[in-house]
Amino acid sequence: MTLGSGCGSKTLIRIGAGNLKSVIVYVFLGIAAYMTLKGLLGAFRVGVLEKASLTLAPGQDLPSLLSSLLGFTKGTWIAILAGLIGAAFLAFIYSSRQFRSSFDYTLGGVVTGLVVVGGWLVSGVIGHVAEDPQTLQEAFVATNTGRMESFSFVSPLAYTLEYLMFWTDKSRVITYGIASAAGVIAGSAAYALATRSFRLEGFRDAGGYWHAYPWWPVNGLWRHHRARLHDRASHIGFLHARARLDHDLHRHRRRRRGDDEVPILANRARGLIKSRPFRVFLHRVVSSAGRAADF
Repeated sequence: MTLGSGCGSKTLIRIGAGNLKSVIVYVFLGIAAYMTLKGLLGAFRVGVLEKASLTLAPGQDLPSLLSSLLGFTKGTWIAILAGLIGAAFLAFIYSSRQFRSSFDYTLGGVVTGLVVVGGWLVSGVIGHVAEDPQTLQEAFVATNTGRMESFSFVSPLAYTLEYLMFWTDKSRVITYGIASAAGVIAGSAAYALATRSFRLEGFRDAGGYWHAYPWWPVNGLWRHHRARLHDRASHIGFLHARARLDHDLHRHRRRRRGDDEVPILANRARGLIKSRPFRVFLHRVVSSAGRAADF
């Protein structure tokens, strides 16, 4: 997630906003998810991880466990735990002054929660069939798992790639997960176009690819930490000293976005020479070489 500049949902949002680099993340995330579901990693998941699970007699959920230990009904414990956990989360969230400073955060959280609950309603109530005429068993229409589903942003990417690869197979249908992933991209694109923030972003050269998605973990985390310091274009004063000394960033800061990592990395020779740590290091090297030559 760190090297890919976000989780699965963030990847879909960035694609909708025109970030072509996130398409690479999408493809590899979908391949890894498919390998975990049905491929090489799937064999490890079924043969090792699932066998290491523990099945409890009362049930696997907290209300069932507490009901068997303390005696109240399961429905009572559901209400109690929902109230306590919800109140704890609200207290933690609203303890942040930054969160309280804008109503947009609250509105976004409420809308996201309603959309997730709406997903359970669509797949678990509207799409529920008590007895499928073909199998004579309970079924949930247009779901990949055959159970209730809501928004998820890992396995739907794998199912989307599978649907595209087996496009001519008429038995394949657009499931709830595939539609939800495509809907996030479409919604992000609509918002970006409406706010005039849509902009195609790609790799300027081969070096831009390695800067954005480095293969060495330590070097990659360091570069990503420097890149994420540029949270927003309006926060130019809070950038690292290396980025503040880059005049190109000041000149074009209105055209920069928070997702544009490449200009912040300042890995060009000009950016390195401007940074104070490099100048100190260069001064020491030159001084040492001069003393050695005098000797």
